[in-house]
Amino acid sequence: MPAKKPPGSKRSTKCEWLRRVGLVESWGGYLYLSADRERTGVERRSMHGLKLKGALTDPVAGVSAFELTVCSDPRACASSGDVPAIGSWLKAKPVLNGLVMLAEREFDLVLALAVGGKLASISVSFQKPHYGHGLITRVDFSSEVLGE
Repeated sequence: MPAKKPPGSKRSTKCEWLRRVGLVESWGGYLYLSADRERTGVERRSMHGLKLKGALTDPVAGVSAFELTVCSDPRACASSGDVPAIGSWLKAKPVLNGLVMLAEREFDLVLALAVGGKLASISVSFQKPHYGHGLITRVDFSSEVLGE
């Protein structure tokens, strides 16, 4: 009879957590609008956000360039999966490309920093990307260069 595995949490060896600081070099804004016919009538949808571009001070798997899209969503909340997350990395090469959803007030504060020319750096805690994807659990936006 094969030996039983000891009870406890099953932890993947692929689940490594990282924290990186990124220097914001540029940013751009966007506004997305659409209209769709639903059962209840015509529905208008909009989404606005910022795309922050820069370089990480310590590369992840040889990649230091990042593009982080920050969107405003009035329903923004942490995911309720095994790992609470506020966003995710969608692609890891040639640029670490991610998405974070912020509540409207949070988004307005980040926008004010960017428009005022004061958004200097971000600090991101996340799952090490596996096949280009990884959850983002924390992000800090700062007018100062953050330390590791």
